[in-house]
Amino acid sequence: MSAAKKQTIWQSLTEPQSVTAILILYCAAHFLVRLAVTPNFTLDETEQMLFSQSLQWGYRFRHPPLITWLSWATLEASGNSRVAFFMLKYVLMGSGLVAYFAAARIVIGDVRLAALATFALLTTFVMGFLPHIDLMHTVLLATMLAAFLWAASRLVTRGSATDYLLLGLTIGFGILSKYVFAILPIAFAIAIAMTPLFRARIKLWPLIGAIALAALIV
Repeated sequence: MSAAKKQTIWQSLTEPQSVTAILILYCAAHFLVRLAVTPNFTLDETEQMLFSQSLQWGYRFRHPPLITWLSWATLEASGNSRVAFFMLKYVLMGSGLVAYFAAARIVIGDVRLAALATFALLTTFVMGFLPHIDLMHTVLLATMLAAFLWAASRLVTRGSATDYLLLGLTIGFGILSKYVFAILPIAFAIAIAMTPLFRARIKLWPLIGAIALAALIV
């Protein structure tokens, strides 16, 4: 029965909904731990609680305002709920992991290997430990990077109008998550330009439209 149970768990990794559920439960478990450990705010959380008291175009010159806008919206909608504010980071984290899994499914072409690739992120110090300690800006950045990988993978494999729209949205909001995000779209553009197979799949005018949308968002 033990062998059959292991086999069932291994087989469940071939089902996207099962993998997604595992990722969501992972974030939910860490959210509950966060609530149980302390009601106090970390450094990044304190910064967001301070700045999100008002809605402004910008807050600190070092960081774009998207995470503070999300913090403001969460606090406004929840009546300044501490629980809702703590939940925000883990909702973003779960969304990023699901987006990374979706990108991995396209790139690798195998659900189980894509799941293992996503789980492997959680064994690293940067993704498996630091986000649970602090780093709200970085969690949002990681989520937007994963979303861009998903949009970019769709673009070079499908190239529909929706894919160009997603590309523009992820670039625009990605830059608003943290300025360093721009390195990934630049690297992606260079890689596409130097790869004839992928370059031939890119449509010029939809790409210009996606870039214009990103610029408009920023």
